[in-house]
Amino acid sequence: MEQKKWKVSDDILWIGYLDPRQTDMLHLKDDEKIAAKAYFITQVSKLINESRSSELVSHGEGSDSDSEKDLNLFSIFGPSKRQRVSHANGTERDIANDALRCAENEVQSYLLATKGVSRKTDIFAWWNKSKTSFPNIATLARKWLSCPATSVASERVFSSCGLVQTAKRSRLLGRNIRNQVMIHKNLSSLNMSIEEIVAEW
Repeated sequence: MEQKKWKVSDDILWIGYLDPRQTDMLHLKDDEKIAAKAYFITQVSKLINESRSSELVSHGEGSDSDSEKDLNLFSIFGPSKRQRVSHANGTERDIANDALRCAENEVQSYLLATKGVSRKTDIFAWWNKSKTSFPNIATLARKWLSCPATSVASERVFSSCGLVQTAKRSRLLGRNIRNQVMIHKNLSSLNMSIEEIVAEW
């Protein structure tokens, strides 16, 4: 009997590289490894681009005049004529290519550094020690490897909603349910009695 094997999307496979214990990616086929590594480099490159553009906007670096600083602030309205000209001249392309080169170098250094990492290594301790060597990859690891492992908090909220909205209280508006659940969950941190909350409401 033939086993059905489900395929994981390429845009998720790269996350495995963030665990320094499994950067060899032995569980993937060669074409999947290539696609995952390319996506990994792309994600690091995007992060570098975002951090550089936020630095330019917040510090005003890279601008020759105040009018160019203003153009960065109004970029939400689409590219200005000056920005379109700079794009045509290749400035933005050069910045993106530079970010891609930096990303490729950081990923290559990271993969070389993780060659001898044991499967028994504590990844939190490893990342704490290596976060300055691989700052962009460390940021991605913090984002993607820190997902909560349980849904207990959301289950507790659903349970509280069940206590608020009963068969006899089925006509409550959504905002009233939300407010009552919020009060129930945060009453101890509000340092107020229910009477004080009702009076202030």
